[in-house]
Amino acid sequence: MNGMKGTNDMNGTTREHPLQHEVTAVVEAARTTPLGDRLAWARLHRRWGRLSGAPQTEALMRQETDLAETMAVCGEGLAWMAGNGDRAIRAALLVRLVQTGRRIDCLLAGSGTLTP
Repeated sequence: MNGMKGTNDMNGTTREHPLQHEVTAVVEAARTTPLGDRLAWARLHRRWGRLSGAPQTEALMRQETDLAETMAVCGEGLAWMAGNGDRAIRAALLVRLVQTGRRIDCLLAGSGTLTP
């Protein structure tokens, strides 16, 4: 921490919103989960599903329909990893997860506090 509220990621983005913390946690877990740990990938898939259905996320998806699509694609990628993922799929999934997190950061920065 550097005296600012929230934590900072590698890009210097301050993450104050619980939604941002949750997306960051999923990205880190996807980065470090062993490829063959199907149960861990299934847990990540369920976690992403809960995240996608959270009131704050649904409010953001109403603001921007592209976010709903990318959230769904991330969910599909996590489900694929739970079934038979490999390094290439994980690499593509990580790119999409990070892009989704950045889009959420931008939306939250522009909208202030969200109300479902």
